[in-house]
Amino acid sequence: AGRRRGVEQPSSFLRKGQVGDWANYFTRQAAETFDRACGEMLIRSGYEPDRSWVASCAPRPAELSVPVAAESKS
Repeated sequence: AGRRRGVEQPSSFLRKGQVGDWANYFTRQAAETFDRACGEMLIRSGYEPDRSWVASCAPRPAELSVPVAAESKS
């Protein structure tokens, strides 16, 4: 890509090449979906020791639960 490791170039289709950077892009919902489909394979392949990696993906603001106001009775 012609750039140093860890340097981002927004116009490039290649990512930074930084270990663990994926966690900045995986939402909790995406991690849970991926874990259901491929979690066991990650463990068997040695990429992850267990399923705790899912918890490392913090929910993004849009995923945070927002309390729903109680409906007012009219």
